[in-house]
Amino acid sequence: MASAEDLPRSELPDMTHGHDSETIESWFDRTMHMDQYGTRLPFGSLGAKGLTHRFVELSGADRGRELNVLDASGGYASACLGAGSPVVGAALSRAVEEAGYVTDEIHSWERSKLLELLFREDGLWAEQFPADEYHVAGRNSGSEGMEMALRLALESRFDHRRLRPAEGRGHRDIVLAFEGRGTAGPVGYSRC
Repeated sequence: MASAEDLPRSELPDMTHGHDSETIESWFDRTMHMDQYGTRLPFGSLGAKGLTHRFVELSGADRGRELNVLDASGGYASACLGAGSPVVGAALSRAVEEAGYVTDEIHSWERSKLLELLFREDGLWAEQFPADEYHVAGRNSGSEGMEMALRLALESRFDHRRLRPAEGRGHRDIVLAFEGRGTAGPVGYSRC
């Protein structure tokens, strides 16, 4: 996360809805705001647009200070879509209002249209995944769970406040191979 104080603040949405700084501070001053390891979160988000977020520091000498930052977290959605995308907003609105949601155990017209677009004879990915060699299923597998377990194991060794390995836990194990169908991203870890 790189500081971006010079980014235009006027472009960021105001998620405070006119509340004063004392009220805003009280929103973030709760013990329920913890990360998955039970430690307090260092920042609170006051709004975002594109790759720019408006954060407030939640503790320390600079508590209450607002920062404009660039999102370099590499999250699944934020890395490629950013915040406040009108295209994503329209798609989500349509999904909620019209398409509905069903699990992967029930046929979905929307899923079928996507699979057709990608994998039919003249589909976008037909050349890379020929129908006579691949079977396509619009569903998740256990690969995501395994990948997340590996990531959590590595994350538990990192001090997010100091942005360095946690004391006494700076080494990383080697994962020589991980094979799975349908992973959201590559899993390649090595000893640092």
